[in-house]
Amino acid sequence: TIDGALTLYDSLIHAPAFDTGLDNIKIRVYPLVIPDLNILNYVFNFVGNKILKKMNQLTELFAREIIGQTPKAHKGLLEKTYLVSDTELFQEEYGDSVVPFLNKIGIPRKEWDKTKKLFVVRSVIMSPYLTTDYVAKNYAQDFIEFLKTQSEKNKEKIINIWKS
Repeated sequence: TIDGALTLYDSLIHAPAFDTGLDNIKIRVYPLVIPDLNILNYVFNFVGNKILKKMNQLTELFAREIIGQTPKAHKGLLEKTYLVSDTELFQEEYGDSVVPFLNKIGIPRKEWDKTKKLFVVRSVIMSPYLTTDYVAKNYAQDFIEFLKTQSEKNKEKIINIWKS
């Protein structure tokens, strides 16, 4: 399962920014750290965006609606293509430990001091058989393609965040 998390990390790190179906608006996925367990935390951001609140909104949209941890009415959880969870890292609890990550992806320190929280998506890899050592299918690449397709389907919600 750790190898699966590392494979997903590597795939997300090397994935190009993907189109949203909107002119010149691209999204990139940023893992927080290299996983040492089977858990990978990551955020979504518009390429060039420096506003933490906007990044948090986009990440929450992906976590809760686009990837979708909350089941729709009359649909079971197992009908979802992917299951993820999310969490918020608050300045009060985590201090400034996320500042180096934010700086690395272009979010200035003043945004952390103003917003005081980072919303992250969490993927917990539960199967030890996700790497191509065991199966022919590349699940990490499938996940990235799923994100691209779903962002195009949800472009109105994405553009509302972009414009906010």
